[in-house]
Amino acid sequence: MAGEEMQQGDESGEDRTDPFLPAVVEEEAVVAESRFSRLIRLGPQPQANVKWSFTGRRVPAGVRKLLPLLPEVFPWVEDLVFGETAYTARGFDNTLSELVTDVPTHNLLALLRYAHTLELALFDRAGVGLTRFDRSHVYLADENATGLSGHARFALRLYHLEDFAPMKRQARLELVGRLAELAHKEMGRRKKANPHFVENYAALESLFHWVAKEPSKAPDAGRCLNLRLDVASLSHVGLVRDGNEDALLVLRSRVEDGGSGSAVFAVADGMGGHQAGEVASTLSLELLRLYSGFWALAQPLDAGGKAGGLDTMMRQHIALIGNEILDMGNREPRLAGMGTTLTGCIFSFRGDIERGVSWGSVCGRVFNVGDSRTFAVSADGLRALTRDHSLVQELLDRGNITEEEAFSHPQKNIITRALGTQQDVEADTFALAVPLDAYIVMASDGLTDLVRSERLIELAAEADDAQELAEKYLAEALAAGGTDNISLIVLEPHLAFVPRE
Repeated sequence: MAGEEMQQGDESGEDRTDPFLPAVVEEEAVVAESRFSRLIRLGPQPQANVKWSFTGRRVPAGVRKLLPLLPEVFPWVEDLVFGETAYTARGFDNTLSELVTDVPTHNLLALLRYAHTLELALFDRAGVGLTRFDRSHVYLADENATGLSGHARFALRLYHLEDFAPMKRQARLELVGRLAELAHKEMGRRKKANPHFVENYAALESLFHWVAKEPSKAPDAGRCLNLRLDVASLSHVGLVRDGNEDALLVLRSRVEDGGSGSAVFAVADGMGGHQAGEVASTLSLELLRLYSGFWALAQPLDAGGKAGGLDTMMRQHIALIGNEILDMGNREPRLAGMGTTLTGCIFSFRGDIERGVSWGSVCGRVFNVGDSRTFAVSADGLRALTRDHSLVQELLDRGNITEEEAFSHPQKNIITRALGTQQDVEADTFALAVPLDAYIVMASDGLTDLVRSERLIELAAEADDAQELAEKYLAEALAAGGTDNISLIVLEPHLAFVPRE
């Protein structure tokens, strides 16, 4: 029977199946359906492409106007647009209803600005606007390419074209206004749920209410928030080591009359023996002090409008710092084999961040080499801003061990990358938006090797300010044995709403 069936398909007896075609075609899943349209996921994965199609008898005027322009005004839309009734789009994710409580506070501001830009573009290019706001029709896609929880970044996705209609005189800004209302309510909820950063939530609550009443004010939102950073720093030799091989850098420029300012914060953990490790960590920060001046003056975007120019400069300079440490170790026998970790962040802004600057003027970057860490922490949780360069982290990333096993792993101190250990060591660099409801902490492994994340969160919930949190972290690490040097910097954001006329 098998031979007969094969001959029916191909008289030559050869298998002419295309090996590049999928063996199984996945069923399309209907995500949402209304009287006039259907949204279909084109694959089994939650983030598979989607296809929107109009199923009514008569295509509305707004849809007819909008469809040909979709690739221009909706960046997530594929170039292929199907006639007058359907299109495909990239990166399908969850609805706003499902994710609103998970959106970082600073990200809500970014969503408002983008919504304003989008609605103006829709009106200018197609003469249409959103006439029906439905949270189940607004989607959020996570564009966090780092995989680190502290860099979560959600972007808007609008798939249901039947919600748009022609606008006669001006953009209605329905999306901006309704998003602002939603953000205003969410800030009230967070203010009640989290007893810390109440003043910040209140400032944001006022800001979102202001935008909800006048959606055209959305582009000014970032400029109407005044941001001030309080800083606390501590370094302790611990209870076992004879000397302190850690080093700290807190560098802030004070600029009058709204000129360009910058602030650099970094922690370095030296290795190679008492004297050598201390030399390596200190030298790394002295050179960082020099190079970071160029970072503060650089543009955050390259000529093509994409992030990368500043990050490239930072990685090049950090590699030069590592090369200088390596060269010194090679020249002086007593310093042979020295090296250091390096983690921290830099912010550029207009004015003096100790007194307060416009939040919209702040541009931040975080950098890291080794297993010292930068993270954001509050009563709501701990969010990583850097990834360890260590053997244990590699095991964790591959799923070979659990978080619990990583904390007590016998090889947890083996690092895979450090400045001064080889030529041209590459640092990780990421864009960093200042968390508006969390502390930013930079710490050597003298803290994070001894104090679990759960306890770091508990202590953040108990502290009243940056200085108290730094002292609590140090006391906890000492109580856990103080087996290494302990160094940390804590940044605490303070917000005030200053509306502009």
